[in-house]
Amino acid sequence: MKSVLVKKPIWRPTLNPASGIEAELAAVRSAWARYRTTNRRDAIYGYLQSVSALVTRWRRLNCAVKNSRAALRLQHDPPEMKPEPFGIVIFCTSDPDVADAKTRSKWSRVLRYARKTKPTGQRLTDFIKSNGGLNECARKFARNK
Repeated sequence: MKSVLVKKPIWRPTLNPASGIEAELAAVRSAWARYRTTNRRDAIYGYLQSVSALVTRWRRLNCAVKNSRAALRLQHDPPEMKPEPFGIVIFCTSDPDVADAKTRSKWSRVLRYARKTKPTGQRLTDFIKSNGGLNECARKFARNK
């Protein structure tokens, strides 16, 4: 009699993509909490660095728009937003009473300007400061769109 080799299926945990996105957003929310609990003038840069790092990671994985839209769907009663990953991540991780639509738009423009023109290896904070600060970076992005 021949022996029959039966392959057992390999067990792999099922990953819920939404829970992965939620975990990534939680790290950025933590940066938001640190920003809001300090009175330091430069505290916003840590939060923006965290947003930038997440979106950059998603871009490298070629899923920034998809993941940001999924993150938006995880929110309670999300508004209609353009599929712009920086703005969506900021919306999903900040307090809407503090970061209103105008502020989110400005911060998103700053991060898009940095993504477009910041030299590799330069810290985001140093880049923004050397280009005149948040408002000037947002202005430069809007002019060079």
